[in-house]
Amino acid sequence: MNIAQIILGAVSIVLSVVIIAVIMIQQGKNDGLGAMAGGSSQDARSFYNKNKNHSRDAILSKVTIVCAIILAGVVVAMNLIG
Repeated sequence: MNIAQIILGAVSIVLSVVIIAVIMIQQGKNDGLGAMAGGSSQDARSFYNKNKNHSRDAILSKVTIVCAIILAGVVVAMNLIG
């Protein structure tokens, strides 16, 4: 096992933890069973808060995609080296 494999292995572990953390931070797209009964937590929010949360979720979604692409590249590189 050479240095490059160790570094790429560590990077893949860190990226995996980052992806898990970012996914856990993101809010769900729906309100669940409460929305079917007519109640919605979205109704109480102002327009500003809706857009603020949407932009935060959009950024987290982009971070997730970028980390996943980098992780896939690292895994391919590990297979080519190993």
